Formats: sequence, structure tokens, C-alpha cells
Amino acid sequence: MAALLIQNAEQLRKAEELKNSLEVELRDPLLDDAEKSKLQTKVNRLNAAIQEYKDITKPVDPVSKSEKTGIVLQEAAPPEKDPRPDLTEDAQLWADLLLMALDKDKEAGRVYGEDDNTFCGVLNGFRCNGTQLLPGKMKDEPIWTLHPEIGHSGWESKTEYDDFKKRYLEPYGRELIQLLRELTKRHPLETRE
Repeated sequence: MAALLIQNAEQLRKAEELKNSLEVELRDPLLDDAEKSKLQTKVNRLNAAIQEYKDITKPVDPVSKSEKTGIVLQEAAPPEKDPRPDLTEDAQLWADLLLMALDKDKEAGRVYGEDDNTFCGVLNGFRCNGTQLLPGKMKDEPIWTLHPEIGHSGWESKTEYDDFKKRYLEPYGRELIQLLRELTKRHPLETRE
């Protein structure tokens, strides 16, 4: 099995977020022993990679061409797939929203999975943390809106959600509003229960 290589602070942050997400999943009482074992193995590997990076006092050099056996951490879920299949009520909405965001990234020259904080990648991260699409209003206009799930399978707190929203979603504010309006045209609120 190839070693996990953390090469910079951004990868460290992603590894820690992934580890925290997996640790939350481990608390799911519906997981069987085999699933728990697989998740625990992933957590252990991430812990080892995180600790190895932290033990190094100077920045890690980029991976040389001869070290291609390592796995570089990237955004995990493909953009055409809802990363939270357990949240079924809005899965189709999320699939459409993520694909629309991917198109916006392509128009802007951003590459999902390669560039940091692509629009699609940011929305994917919010969905991974349990953000849902629920009916709302903007200036008395019915529109799909993002709502955090706080607790068990979602965000740790509203404060955490608000912090991530400010850091990662606000730079895409206008684009997000455009996409939510387009999503509402494709999936009108008045025809849904």
C-alpha cells in the first residue's frame, strides 16, 4: 500500500478535515464491523501521515518524479456524484448544482481536483459536511437555499458553518446566487412537496 504523503499546509488541512469527517462517520451506529475497520484503517493512515508532516521542522519539498508511488491528497468525490448519498431528499438537486458549479469552474479556467478551492470543490465540501438544499426566499422570490445540518452527521456548530461559509463560499457569492436561481428554474419549488 502506497504511503500517504502530505507535502504542504493545504494538504495538511485537507488531511485533518478528512480525518475529522471519517471520525464522525465512525460514530455511526449503523456501520457494521467491517465498515468500521476500514474507516479506522483510513483514520490511522491519515493520523500517521499528519504526525509525520508535523514532526518535520522544515517544509516538505515537492514529490520528485521518482516518488510517484505516494498518494497526494485531493478532493475525493467526483463532481458528477452527490458525496452524501445518505441524504436522499435533495440528492438530485445537489448533483445538478455540482455539475453547474463545475461548468462555472471550467469557464473560469479552474480545474476541479487540481486547483485549490474551486467552486465545485467548495460546494462539494459543504455537501460532505451535511449541507442541504431547502426551500427559502430571497427578496420574496422562492429559491433553493443552503442550510447546514448541525450535529451528528453534519457541521459541529453553526459557528463552524458560518466560518467556512465566510472563508470559502462568500468569494463565489454572485455565482452561487446565479446557480441557485438556475436550480430553482430547473426544479421549481411550487411543484415539490
